[in-house]
Amino acid sequence: MKELDALDWASDFRYELMGRRIRIRVTSEKTADGVHNLLRSFPRHAPADFSEDVTFSLVMGQPLQGARLTHSRPIHSFYRDDVQVGRSTQDWFMFRLLEWQTNLFLGENVNDYLLLHAGALSRDGAGLVLPAPSESGKTSLTMALTRRGFGYMSDEFGVVDASGPQRMLRPFPKPFSIKNR
Repeated sequence: MKELDALDWASDFRYELMGRRIRIRVTSEKTADGVHNLLRSFPRHAPADFSEDVTFSLVMGQPLQGARLTHSRPIHSFYRDDVQVGRSTQDWFMFRLLEWQTNLFLGENVNDYLLLHAGALSRDGAGLVLPAPSESGKTSLTMALTRRGFGYMSDEFGVVDASGPQRMLRPFPKPFSIKNR
């Protein structure tokens, strides 16, 4: 982690998702803006107030100086704590890795709630959970129902709080994530 800590970070965010503290640092201002936009609905904290449960580091490669090959694109790296879990020459893929690794981390570490891979909506005080596998249309259906007056809670997780006498559906309000095939 010391080698990563020594990098010049353009941004160092700290967010709280489902009671878990996630640090996200990025070497590119442009990418940092995209990360903040992706997580804008979640509480953000100052570094001094925060001890993280996990650190995600997005190291965005610089264009190669004097490169003569047409396919010599910069290589970006994604780290979970100090382990590299992905690489790509595509900027957009770093956001997919962030989404996947965040979901994986929450699935491994959130025990307070039942997490269902589902769209989640509300209407007239009742919750609606739409469980389905990836790329089966959860987001499209969730989006269509919000246009019909349902309240948006998530297109990723149905978060069920079963700690009280009544089961409660909790929001996981990240922006809609449409995936092209």
